[in-house]
Order: sequence, then C-alpha cells, then structure tokens
Amino acid sequence: MPTYKRISKDTDQGLILECSCGLSEHQIDLLYWADDEDAELYLSPHLCPFPFWMRLWLGVKYVLGYRSQYGDYAELVLFKRDVMELCDFLEGFLKTE
Repeated sequence: MPTYKRISKDTDQGLILECSCGLSEHQIDLLYWADDEDAELYLSPHLCPFPFWMRLWLGVKYVLGYRSQYGDYAELVLFKRDVMELCDFLEGFLKTE
C-alpha cells in the first residue's frame, strides 16, 4: 500500500501510513507544525469500530475489571518504502527545532 502525504496548509506537515495488509482500518496519521514552539508530534491511530453487542460485552468486562495479560494492541505493518518515507518525515520534524 502506498504512503499518503496529507495536504499541508501553511506550516503543518502530515503523513498517513497505511498497513501493508491493505485494510483502511489499519492506518496512522502523523502531524506536526513547523512553527510550533513546543515541537510536538501528533500520532493518531485509526480506531476500529465494533458492533454494539461487542462494545457492550467489552464494557461489561471493563466494569468487572478484566484486563488481558497482553494488553490492548493493534498493529500496523509497513513496507520498507513506507519506513523510508517515515524516516524522511521524522527527519523533517527533527529539523524544525
């Protein structure tokens, strides 16, 4: 899957990475502002929606204190070309300081 660059406005720089499996649910959005004095990088993972009954079941488990021993994770598998694009994006972020 290709890497998508967000449309930049003024000084914001963005990148959308999509998983190599091809599902649009497996993506992450990275964003920073070049003139931001705090120099913060925003990572926004796409959250997968569940049907109502699954959300209800997960809510009941949460209220009862159930936690998986493995934690709560999703995944994003990247091709090598996407990793190179990510490196270029992060280098641009590091140069803004």
